[in-house]
Amino acid sequence: MDCFETKLQPVALIVQQIEIGGIIYEDSRLE
Repeated sequence: MDCFETKLQPVALIVQQIEIGGIIYEDSRLE
């Protein structure tokens, strides 16, 4: 179970960064 969670953690961080990057991209595009 711990191995499974540690494997998913980096993926969740990458998804978060992509979402944040997408929000920043949309904001800069609107200006």
